[in-house]
Amino acid sequence: MDMLLLKGMIEKQLRRHAWNLFHQKFIALWDENKNGSGEAYLPAIYDNPELHKTVQEKYMKELFHDTLGFGAAKMIR
Repeated sequence: MDMLLLKGMIEKQLRRHAWNLFHQKFIALWDENKNGSGEAYLPAIYDNPELHKTVQEKYMKELFHDTLGFGAAKMIR
């Protein structure tokens, strides 16, 4: 196997692993502090576990896209 191809595969796996770890930790902290002051997604509105999960996934998807956009903008500069 070509070393450059192998390096690219490893880097891709590392990025995916880093995002997955961040995603898991972020959601865990969100769940742990969901009744805290300053919560944007109020428990009175988002009390349904399915709705709460849907909102979290939507937020994380948007955060991922924003992260990619910011990284691309930094690369262009």
